[in-house]
Amino acid sequence: MKLTFLTPLIAAFGLCLVFFYLGNYQPQLLDKIIMNVDIFNITELSKKEHNRIDKIKRLNNIGILEKQVLMSRTVFIGATAEMIEYALGQPDKIQIDKESSQVVYYIYFLADERRPTFFQLECIAEIPCKSECNPDTNECILSDKGKQSFALSKAFKKSAIDIGLPGVIKAD
Repeated sequence: MKLTFLTPLIAAFGLCLVFFYLGNYQPQLLDKIIMNVDIFNITELSKKEHNRIDKIKRLNNIGILEKQVLMSRTVFIGATAEMIEYALGQPDKIQIDKESSQVVYYIYFLADERRPTFFQLECIAEIPCKSECNPDTNECILSDKGKQSFALSKAFKKSAIDIGLPGVIKAD
């Protein structure tokens, strides 16, 4: 009889240990589990994910296959800056080519990767694209209209040392 009382208590303690381990050592896996279980959008994580998917579904200028690519958190050549942000979130850093404001670099530090991922975006608008950097904070900004006028032309990995260097980052 005492064993039947202790069994649910031991199971609850084991479940707490599993969630503690996942929260501290495997946070991406815990996020994935929460997203699969939370069908009513109770958690903030689930709300953000469903909002991201709704934004991708509302894109009118791409087909279903491209939307599915963005929903799976990947990007494709020709994706606009807005699409990249919907797929991967805000970039960790934005750099603008010093010689020409027609090329912008989105830099992401993706989970489980040692080197940052660079996305080179080039202006596709007929009018020259405008992007500006604040020299005091060294942060670059694209307007909402600017995000639609830049498209992905290259994606590559570089050393983290290159991020801090002034000037242009050129692909190999």
